[in-house]
Amino acid sequence: MYFKLLNLPDGHPYAEVKLNVALTVNGHPKYFMLAKVPMQQLKFGWTEISGDFYAQEGATVAYPYIEIPDISVNYLVDFASAQELPHNSHWMPDAQKRINSIRKAPVSFKLAHGVNAHGISIELIQMKRDFAFGTAVVAQSMTNQSEKGYQDFVYKNFEWTVFEGALKWLAMQWSENHFNLDRALNAISALKSHGQVLHIWIT
Repeated sequence: MYFKLLNLPDGHPYAEVKLNVALTVNGHPKYFMLAKVPMQQLKFGWTEISGDFYAQEGATVAYPYIEIPDISVNYLVDFASAQELPHNSHWMPDAQKRINSIRKAPVSFKLAHGVNAHGISIELIQMKRDFAFGTAVVAQSMTNQSEKGYQDFVYKNFEWTVFEGALKWLAMQWSENHFNLDRALNAISALKSHGQVLHIWIT
């Protein structure tokens, strides 16, 4: 589906645009968000927005539509289309096959001359990755001594971290003029001490 904004909300340089679908299932409406453009600007002109959904058993009517939370924004819609996607009941083994071929490679070991390979056990531990993996973490869980399992899982599987909400305004200033930064700062120190790259979002 293509859309074009005609104006923006007063005092804002962008507008949020959503693509939703109203799906009638067994006579009852169900609503799903398919896609979101969080910062659409006038200069972008005609813009494509698309998504997919699963029409569950009993579905009879699907009505896609554009939603802009600010009702003062006017827009145009053109060239909307839908295409049925074949259901693949074997998507899991297909995905695993792609993972094996694209993201894995054989490892070879060369033993010293005269060493008998029979009975030798080898353990591989990946120390770093060329492509970093990241996750959102609960700040207090990274310093709570009773949650070492949580911490070990984060440090073992990820290189980048971001807080779920510890740096949001409400978390740092629960009441006016009363700040509590210790939870976030302590977690930052713990993560940095383990070589984590932090992505900080303050809202």
